[in-house]
Amino acid sequence: MSILPTRTMVGIPFKRLDKKTEKSMMLDRKKRLLYLLDQSSSARDVLELSTMLLGYQLRNYALCGSELILSALHVVLEDKKVPESLRLLFKDVLALVQGKMDLADTGNDTVQRLKKCAMSKNIIQYKED
Repeated sequence: MSILPTRTMVGIPFKRLDKKTEKSMMLDRKKRLLYLLDQSSSARDVLELSTMLLGYQLRNYALCGSELILSALHVVLEDKKVPESLRLLFKDVLALVQGKMDLADTGNDTVQRLKKCAMSKNIIQYKED
């Protein structure tokens, strides 16, 4: 039995990607994430997409899947490069998603602030007006 058809079935490429192709794929993914973030309105979607973008910016992580993203959020926020103000913003939206904070208590404003921050060119250096 050949191993090649099995590799194709699980999505493993036949050869490693070269740096140019990999960079192109990651930039394309980032553009799609930004588009999805722009279209999203729910706190959970904004939190997940913002976490994906922050992980990409910090460590070139390609995160996907709701459970993985929420687990990775704690790891990503512990990075020393993440300023305390951004860490608190992510934690507030996480509290909204987990139902620990009521959306009526400035929740929608918090979600919009995170969305605006995540859509900026450099999330880590983003300063609110």
